[in-house]
Amino acid sequence: MTQIQIPSGMRDLTNDACVAKDALRNRITEIYKSYGYRPVETPLIEFYSTYQNTFTSLKEETLYKFVDESGQLLVLRTDMTLPIARLTAGKYSQDEFPLRFCYCSNVYKVRQSFAGKRNEVTDCEDGGNSRIFFQQKSGFFIPVPAKPSKTTSPGWV
Repeated sequence: MTQIQIPSGMRDLTNDACVAKDALRNRITEIYKSYGYRPVETPLIEFYSTYQNTFTSLKEETLYKFVDESGQLLVLRTDMTLPIARLTAGKYSQDEFPLRFCYCSNVYKVRQSFAGKRNEVTDCEDGGNSRIFFQQKSGFFIPVPAKPSKTTSPGWV
């Protein structure tokens, strides 16, 4: 019998791993919220042209691309910088800056299979300052919050 495979660089999370990842994601989000950050979510799919017009050194081979029903070329987001910039420009341009956003979102980047890196990672960030990636080797890497003042970003040691 042939087993159904998943694409290279992807993985299934089941049961305890899902519970652990959700708990960690919730812990990180709650820490950010305690510092005044507001959670946001953006679509997993962006227009290819948005990436093409934004990044001059865009490597097409690192993008997961596909076409929608009208023939528009789409991509899975490769990081959260562009989606957050698009969200900010479109929905928060009249708000007082600095804006304090946080998110935990999956991002997708095609990597060479022998590089040993995942093509799908969860990126938890405070709008550009601290990056935390969930990569499972023997378990989850758990961030340890530093003890900054309530007026600064949460730090990680």
